[in-house]
Amino acid sequence: MLALWCGLRLNEIRELRWPEDVNLSEDHIDVREETTKTPSGARAVPIDSFLVSHIDRYIRDERPSRIPGPLFLNQHAALLRTTASLGCSPASTIASRVRE
Repeated sequence: MLALWCGLRLNEIRELRWPEDVNLSEDHIDVREETTKTPSGARAVPIDSFLVSHIDRYIRDERPSRIPGPLFLNQHAALLRTTASLGCSPASTIASRVRE
């Protein structure tokens, strides 16, 4: 949802840290310079109430760890791997999910 609704790149999403990059009370996500393709890519991205509620629910009910760190974790509370590290392209991953 973040990629489609906010225009975030996969690495930017993967590198989001909770709570420092996620400001649900002010409805925005901070994309840090070190996670972007260029220095000018650092920005505050507004998020609407729909995304705020989903992110809040994920943090509260589904995130496997309460310890601050990467926002999105796998079921073992480890950093998510990118599709590139899995040997497939994001486009093929999305296409396969759409067909399901």
